[in-house]
Amino acid sequence: MKVRTGLAALLLSIASGIALAGQPRIIIDISDRQMTVYDKKTIIATYPVGVGSEEFPTPRGEFEIQNIVKNPVWYPNPEYTWLSQTARNYIKENGCISYGHELNPLRGYWIGLTGGTGIHGTNQPWTIGYADSHSCIRMLEQDINDLARLVCTETKVTIKD
Repeated sequence: MKVRTGLAALLLSIASGIALAGQPRIIIDISDRQMTVYDKKTIIATYPVGVGSEEFPTPRGEFEIQNIVKNPVWYPNPEYTWLSQTARNYIKENGCISYGHELNPLRGYWIGLTGGTGIHGTNQPWTIGYADSHSCIRMLEQDINDLARLVCTETKVTIKD
C-alpha cells in the first residue's frame, strides 16, 4: 500500500470518505520522528515531526486531544531560562505573544493533549526530524493544518519510543 502524506493524504481521505469511517488515531514514534494517523487499521497520513530534547523530553504514553486552537497565542512563562531576553521582555510587557508575531514559534494550530504537552506547527522548520523542542511535537505548518482537519477532540494519541 502506498502511504500518502500531507495534503495528498487529506484530499484522498476526504474524497474516499476514509476520514469519516471512524474515529482517527495518532501514533507518534519518537525514535523514527514520525507521526502516523490511522482510521481503524488504515493509514491515512504520515508526517515527519520534531520531538522533545533530552533536557525536555516528550512524554510517552496514551493521551487524548483535549483542544484544537487555530492561530494560537503563546503564553510562555517569562522566567523560562531558555527564552531569549527579547522574548522575556515582550512577555513581561504584554502577557503573551500573539499569533504571527516573530517571537511566537507556534504556527497554524495548537493541538493540546491531556497531560499538558501538545502538537503544533513551527516557525523553525529545520527542527523537524530532530529532538529539539521543549517536550512538544513540532510539525511543518502545512502538515499541522492538514492534521487539524483529520482529527477532533478525544482523538486517541499514543507516543512511544
